[in-house]
Amino acid sequence: MPIPPCPACDRPSSRRLDAATEWAHVTYYICDLCSHVWTADKESGDILAHVTPLLTKTPNRQHA
Repeated sequence: MPIPPCPACDRPSSRRLDAATEWAHVTYYICDLCSHVWTADKESGDILAHVTPLLTKTPNRQHA
């Protein structure tokens, strides 16, 4: 199964965490750019949980 892009920054910079995944029921991934960690179903690849929280995007505020 191909490695998915990071769900936090949407960049193709993620990699599988093999040691954490070996005995788990899920696959662990980490993004090398933003350090987001998430789990996915080993069979379907569907995202199951975000180990690090997804940050919400806030609009830029300009000071008057």
